[in-house]
Amino acid sequence: MEIQVADAGPFGKCITVCFTQDEIAERRHHLLREIASGAELKGFRPGKAPRALLEKRYGAAVDAQLDRELREQALREALTRHRLVPFGEIRPRVERRDDGRAYAFELEVMPSFEIPPAESFQVSRGETAVGEQEITDFIGHLCGSQGAMSPLTAEETIVEDDAVVLRGTVAVEGATVRTLEDFRHLVGGYPLFGKPPREVVALFAGHRVGDALVFETVLPDNFVPAEHAGKPARVSVTISGGERLRRLGIPELLTRLGLPDEAALRQHVRERLAERKAHELRLRQLEELDRALLERIAIELPPKTTAKAIADAEARAAAQAQREQRDPEVAKAEVRADVERSLKRHCIRLTLARQLGVQVTDDDIRDQILLAAERTGRDPRAIAERLRDSGQLPQVVMEIREGKALEVFLDRVLAAQAGSAAT
Repeated sequence: MEIQVADAGPFGKCITVCFTQDEIAERRHHLLREIASGAELKGFRPGKAPRALLEKRYGAAVDAQLDRELREQALREALTRHRLVPFGEIRPRVERRDDGRAYAFELEVMPSFEIPPAESFQVSRGETAVGEQEITDFIGHLCGSQGAMSPLTAEETIVEDDAVVLRGTVAVEGATVRTLEDFRHLVGGYPLFGKPPREVVALFAGHRVGDALVFETVLPDNFVPAEHAGKPARVSVTISGGERLRRLGIPELLTRLGLPDEAALRQHVRERLAERKAHELRLRQLEELDRALLERIAIELPPKTTAKAIADAEARAAAQAQREQRDPEVAKAEVRADVERSLKRHCIRLTLARQLGVQVTDDDIRDQILLAAERTGRDPRAIAERLRDSGQLPQVVMEIREGKALEVFLDRVLAAQAGSAAT
């Protein structure tokens, strides 16, 4: 096997890998023998079928597999020996020669640049301690969120966040334009036929199920029938039903969470809030570090890959703008800077991954699939199969590696900050 690498512009490379006829014949012979060892042809013991018969039955499959293996080996060996990191699309072509076979690849490579040392970066060192009032407030939130809706009694008056059922009419210029049957509304949650939430709360205050209400309003733009949207109207309704979210008491909350007493509840909440604060701080630190890397590192991007990425993004943005009846040129201009920033971020994180020796493990992939399953409610096995069958797994692995690289670099930044603070 002979490998040749030629420059094709500032970032372009043209790779040619040649195999001799002897190398090809030997590889083909081994492939055919592998198939023959397990082949069962009628009238012959396994592995004893004549070569001519094997060629007739399996020759085309062997040639296809051989071509695929040689092409993959050619690219792998060329990139490894010459320490090339592809950037963007690799364009292959096969060249057949009288004295063997040559595989050629055209590509652009990753730009070279320096990553500033970790100790030269600074990120926030936020507070993650949890105060007693925060714990009390969160317990109150839990008592509300863990509660259940139940019907309003005859004595209860309607307050904010009650869910009511209304029957009645909406009239414009004295004519009924809409009849309401079992119309549901969350009091104070959003406007009611154009009436602002605060005014809706005041409107229902002091009223009970069974009461009648009449109010004037201007119908909203999304009112149906649409021809009456934006017009003054009179809404006449009867409150036919209502429900209220009943908060849990502390004893019920303790039972639901399986905790022995209020002290254990407060400790449980303290730990939960501390974890949330630490996670939020970590995300903020990652964003700060990502922004600092983009600002401090100057990178000349490979032109062909960058131009193609921008053109593809502009086409998608223009199509979306046309569907939304916006100016396509404005939409295209908005995505150009985003594409360049995204490509620059990719270069920085991939370089960090190489320098820090970051690799992706099976556990990393499994955790990512489980996280996707939790977010979407889908079966993890179905997600894994889709990734494999669609060919998207390498992209996912790359994204995991880039994310891990930034995490590892952040740990070094934080360690440097801690060391500096200690001295």
